[in-house]
Order: sequence, then structure tokens, then C-alpha cells
Amino acid sequence: MKAIQLEAPKTFRNIDIAEPAAPGKDEALVRVRRIGICGTDIPVTSARCRSFLSRVPGHELGVEVLAVVGT
Repeated sequence: MKAIQLEAPKTFRNIDIAEPAAPGKDEALVRVRRIGICGTDIPVTSARCRSFLSRVPGHELGVEVLAVVGT
């Protein structure tokens, strides 16, 4: 799968990550169609939040539900 990673302050890079496992009990598998970085994410891209380096940011999602496993 493709993702972007916060490599350094204000520096992103494209990476490949493993496909997710099949959903377990009370979980869903989704395909992300659109993602955004909102205003609260802006400090994360700066040097003030070094704990977020090497992470895949974003939480404003538009998804397609592929599978749902209930109880």
C-alpha cells in the first residue's frame, strides 16, 4: 500500500506499507479514497512535535467499507 510519512519537519516522503490483516471481531476493513491534513495537524509537521516524526499523518478520511465483522 502507498502512504506518506513525516520524515523530518515539513518534509514528507512516499512509502510502501504492508497490507492490513483481515478484520477481526467488531472491526471493519476500509479503503481510503481521500485523506486530508487539518489545521490541528499543522504543528505536527513542524520541529515542535518531534514525537510525530516517522508517522503517517492524517485523520480526515473519505473511505469505502470493504468488510465488516460483527460480534
